[in-house]
Amino acid sequence: MPTFGQYPSPNDGNDDFTPGSTIQSNEADGNFAALSAYLNSQFVDDAVTAVASLSGDRLVDDSVTDQQLRKFNAGTPGEAAVQTNCIEDAAVTIEKIDPSVIFPGGVPANSVGSAQIIDGSIAQVDMDDDSVGTDQLRDGEVALAKLATDATNYIDGTGQLLARLYYTANNTFTKATYPTAKYIVVQCIGAGGAGGGCDAAAGSEQALGGFGGGGAYAERKINTSALSASESVVVGLGGTGVSNGDGNDGGDSSFALGQGYQVMAQGGKGGTKMNSGVLSVSVGGGAGGTNGASIGEIKSGGNAGENGTRIDDFVIPQGTSGAGFYGGSVKAPSGSGNGEVGNGPGAGGSGGRNAGPSGAKSGGNGFNGRVIIEVYS
Repeated sequence: MPTFGQYPSPNDGNDDFTPGSTIQSNEADGNFAALSAYLNSQFVDDAVTAVASLSGDRLVDDSVTDQQLRKFNAGTPGEAAVQTNCIEDAAVTIEKIDPSVIFPGGVPANSVGSAQIIDGSIAQVDMDDDSVGTDQLRDGEVALAKLATDATNYIDGTGQLLARLYYTANNTFTKATYPTAKYIVVQCIGAGGAGGGCDAAAGSEQALGGFGGGGAYAERKINTSALSASESVVVGLGGTGVSNGDGNDGGDSSFALGQGYQVMAQGGKGGTKMNSGVLSVSVGGGAGGTNGASIGEIKSGGNAGENGTRIDDFVIPQGTSGAGFYGGSVKAPSGSGNGEVGNGPGAGGSGGRNAGPSGAKSGGNGFNGRVIIEVYS
């Protein structure tokens, strides 16, 4: 006699069922009506399942519902059972719901709440309870990773740049001009040294003075509470070239010189003069301003100027002056002439050159230094 599988079927021909018994073919008419009534008692109207939907007290993998599920009525559901308030109308599940996903007792304290991500923000990574506050993400912003609490402090105005001041000549910084300032960052660049000159040349005589050195760089952050009402700003002057003489040194640039928080960058040294002639000789370029002679939290020495060199009766014009912190080195003149002026804050000048009969020449002047003050709230 054929069977219809292990569905609930009667043992005695009546219309009630015992789970696990076998439906016999001669009992089919009454049995299917009872089977339908039994199944209907387990699902709400219009429920749809891709596979057997209920296993014990929870949903199985790949089950689909388009209406709210009611409690499995074949006994009292356990704590892990799917409750009517856990899946909303029209919700769809494609995997079994893990009990740990459902929080009958409320959302844990370390979950992201409405106070932690504001309107319009998107997070693709879980955020700790103390990671993001309402004042750290603004409307419409997107976060692709967890943010540290100090990552967006700028939003409350802390550390914002209020002003950047460029000083090209001596001046005074007045604190009261920036009443909301909390600190300043001072950058000083020493002036460049001048190139060396050369004397007059006759016949095939040639000469090329040494190149000037670049000024040093120094920097310091200073809290405004430590500053006096006004502080001195000194911008070093570029060294001057001398006809038939050594170049002069560049001046130092400084802020609040003499105070405990002073900043100072040494200027570059001048190049040495060369006498005209036909024998091989080399004269020194000026040294760059040094770390040791400068004052600040961050310091960088200037570049040295290259030597002036003559081989027999021919000079080597490829040398360059010492660059300042922002560059600006220069080369020797292409023929007889005074040296070139440094080409940027703190750059040294080139040596003067004679390439045949000509009068005495001076080296190029060094470029002035610079003081830059950034003011922050």
